[in-house]
Amino acid sequence: MTENYELIDEEMEDDAEYIPEQTRKTTKSLMKEDKLTLGDYYKALKRNPFWGTRYPHPETMAELGILEDVQLLFEKCHMTTLMSHPYPTYEDETLQFLSSLQVELFEGLSAVELREEGLGYLSFTIDDRDYIMAIKTLESMFGFPSGTGMKPKFAREELKSLWNTIGDTTSFNSARSKSNSIRNPAIRYFQRAMANVPYAREISATVTNQDMETLDLALLSFLRYTKDGKTMKGDTNDTPPSMYLLNHLCSYRGWAMANDKKNAKGALCIGGVVTPILLSCDIPLRPDLVQHVLLDNAA
Repeated sequence: MTENYELIDEEMEDDAEYIPEQTRKTTKSLMKEDKLTLGDYYKALKRNPFWGTRYPHPETMAELGILEDVQLLFEKCHMTTLMSHPYPTYEDETLQFLSSLQVELFEGLSAVELREEGLGYLSFTIDDRDYIMAIKTLESMFGFPSGTGMKPKFAREELKSLWNTIGDTTSFNSARSKSNSIRNPAIRYFQRAMANVPYAREISATVTNQDMETLDLALLSFLRYTKDGKTMKGDTNDTPPSMYLLNHLCSYRGWAMANDKKNAKGALCIGGVVTPILLSCDIPLRPDLVQHVLLDNAA
């Protein structure tokens, strides 16, 4: 028969609290496994024209009498900081960032742990140097609240009903529904601003699913019900704005490869959102910048 012995640290006081060594968290990638090299992604992105990011213009909004309403919508979806601080863009650094971006999300954590420690981290490579940023740091930088969801979940019928409430009577279609159909000028300008900054794309006149989800979040506390009586519930996954942004940033490699396959081009104009991330990591930026543009005719 053997006896079990415990190792005792004689220097540890009887009432001292034992703190176990922190274990490494398991993660899963937000993106599918890369099929190409960073250089290939860089070349595919480089084939598209590079534009400065288009930001909302306070003077234009004031002239239209919608400044306070649009700012309130920004506040409701926690986009005030991102929208009110225009940044120039740096082409080479932005292309390197998008070519190499990886987002790792923690697995197996409770909701309390996710709120305290964050959802995970992003990594990227600039000039052969690797950088890591906690998603919690990204949220602090842009004034985003934390959350526990990693992918938004909206009822499709709710978004369709919301479109009929603020837009026209046709069925919502992300390929055909136009922002000019949005009757309220403040909501229309808000959609254009979202389509030009966090969801930046060359053609912002078409309303995408991402746009509708953000419109739902911004309008939830005002409307409560859609025109046909549906109760608005918003995102039932408690997804923070950081994940909306990261999902969009992760989509650019696939977008560039699709353009390449179709022999098509589309302007790349997300650089103003990438710049503060680069600056927060103290990355040296080349002097050849592209200035931001102001949205003076979006309403």
